[in-house]
Amino acid sequence: MNLSHPIVRTRSVLAGSLGLAVVAATFVAAPVSSASGVQDVVTLAPGRSHTVPVESDDLNLRVAASFTIPALPQGGPLYVGVPLRAQDVQERYHAVVRVDPDGSMRLDIRQVDGAETTLSAVPLPEAVKAGQTLRVEGHVAGTAPVSLAARAWVEGASRPGWMVDHDDSRGDLITQPGTVGATAYLSGSAEELSLTVSDVEVVTTDSQPAVGSDPAPAPTPTRTAAPNPTPTPTRTATPTPTPTPTRTATPTPTPTLTPIAISAPGTVKPDASNTGVPAGTALKIHYGDMRIRTAGTVVDAMDIRGFLRVEAPNVTVKRSVIRGGTATRVDGVVTVTPTATNFLIQDSDVYPSKPSVMLDGIKGGNFTARRVEVRGGVDNIKVHGSNVLIESSYLHSPNFFSSDPLQGGGATHNDGIQVQGGNNIRIIGNTVTVPKTLNAAIQVTQDWAATSAKIERNWLDGGGCTVNLNHKKRTEMRTVALTGNRFGRSTEYVNCGIIMTNRVYPSLSGNTYTDGAAVKVKYM
Repeated sequence: MNLSHPIVRTRSVLAGSLGLAVVAATFVAAPVSSASGVQDVVTLAPGRSHTVPVESDDLNLRVAASFTIPALPQGGPLYVGVPLRAQDVQERYHAVVRVDPDGSMRLDIRQVDGAETTLSAVPLPEAVKAGQTLRVEGHVAGTAPVSLAARAWVEGASRPGWMVDHDDSRGDLITQPGTVGATAYLSGSAEELSLTVSDVEVVTTDSQPAVGSDPAPAPTPTRTAAPNPTPTPTRTATPTPTPTPTRTATPTPTPTLTPIAISAPGTVKPDASNTGVPAGTALKIHYGDMRIRTAGTVVDAMDIRGFLRVEAPNVTVKRSVIRGGTATRVDGVVTVTPTATNFLIQDSDVYPSKPSVMLDGIKGGNFTARRVEVRGGVDNIKVHGSNVLIESSYLHSPNFFSSDPLQGGGATHNDGIQVQGGNNIRIIGNTVTVPKTLNAAIQVTQDWAATSAKIERNWLDGGGCTVNLNHKKRTEMRTVALTGNRFGRSTEYVNCGIIMTNRVYPSLSGNTYTDGAAVKVKYM
């Protein structure tokens, strides 16, 4: 690997959402810091990029960098990441984290080939706060296919396993080494922002680890770039090597499958710590879609790398991850068909590994979702059917798209839960949040059928208004009750907890903001 560092370099760099359009720009290539060395303080103007380059002649790499964000972006997102393989800036793979003004984040693996394509993406489970440092790490290996993986975490937390991966086998593969390192880009709609780039590391690696694995940290890189290289040889011995093997054999995890600590719905606020697959669960990977047609099937402790389609009654899925795949139609990562009565999904994670404008999280009717974490769909749960219970679950971070064919080419209308119709719908004791730039945490309409719903003891926040009730497709809506819900104030419209049309006649009681103030209804 060649670690030369020119001081000033002019290139064509990507603008827009890190590459929705390609424009010419100029940046200063600061010296790359060592793991203990120089920090590069950057001030980004709207629509501008900054790159810290490392020249590489290796194809199989692990690349990492740290980004300290003194203040969250305002008016638009910040993008930070690491190029993983780059023939030039218009042909490259990179791992990118989008940081929104509310601190929510999404991790993407992208390819730039004149235009930019998201190959795989996942919302990050935690938000970043002003002043924190975000570590972004990516891995690239091979040529046919090119295997890619990425992870990101707030420093101070444990280094996670790989969160997202992709094997690229298309015709426009990038198979030559080039400039890697670190990049930052600020949306053209955002206000000027400063950040610090540090600890850029580039390490030659071997094969691609699987998503969800948590390999021992990479050895201290002997090829970490240092500012103003000295005559000291670049390939020095690894400092203070650990005498124990890097990949110490870990004993088979003792299945300490402690029950999720949620009692009665609405008494403990659901979050990432008490929903989803319980810690210590060993998962068996199932590659491809899973279609269940046998009544009474039980799926336990599975990592389903495809879509789940339930077509039989009395099916149970528990302690499992459902990731979906490449969307070919409007669908859910989990789809419950009309023949699948009494479906139960609990203690599980649902998210699209390849987000799409066509994908929701859980979609259908006649199901119970209990202690489930759902993220990354256009709607995280879309209800169009009766007999639905959503209980003690954590629904957050839906994926926004600027162009949606179902909206006439306009932007997606994202909701945490969208109810389109059905009887006996109960939403009890959940945390449902969306960014304030999206539609609603809970949207209730009657597009599919008349609606009868109870929304009780939830923690709700975000959206233009947080709960949106609309009688449309019917003359009125009378059988909806909102009771004892706790609202945040992170809405686009000030103090807009509940909004409804004037033909909705709900039962309302005990709905308050987290500061104790009563939530008042606004009318459309």
